[in-house]
Amino acid sequence: MTTFVSKQIGDHVYAMRPLAPDKVLQHGYALLANVVGAGIKDIGTASNLDFGAFMGIAIGGILTRINSDVVKAAITDVMHTAVVVKNEAEVELDKSWKVHFIGKPGDLASFLAWALTEQFRDFFVGTFDQLQAVGGQAMKALAPKKESSESASG
Repeated sequence: MTTFVSKQIGDHVYAMRPLAPDKVLQHGYALLANVVGAGIKDIGTASNLDFGAFMGIAIGGILTRINSDVVKAAITDVMHTAVVVKNEAEVELDKSWKVHFIGKPGDLASFLAWALTEQFRDFFVGTFDQLQAVGGQAMKALAPKKESSESASG
């Protein structure tokens, strides 16, 4: 497997290859629309919100809705890209993760937060920039017009 990221979590090293672009779009927009959106509805008006805070909101929103079909589908596809490295051999997580993480809920939560961040970071970077741009334009359009001193005295 050609990996693009790896990380040690607990006693194991995990590696992933990137999701296919169509899966990133499918899951990225579904997560944004159905899960993350509620937590970021005001992002356009929060000009001081940085990307790190945005990703915290996004991943937190995803993990708090772990039982939604949208999140389950994204996790299933992410698991298809991941392996656990054991004695220099790679074990596909899509076939073993429900057994592998028994008794290790902290490792599972850490793995999911890391895996979802890595798989969707670039998608959310673009979305974050677009939301801030659109939000800034909307705020300018909705801002009350300042009256000139002539019209106020008139």
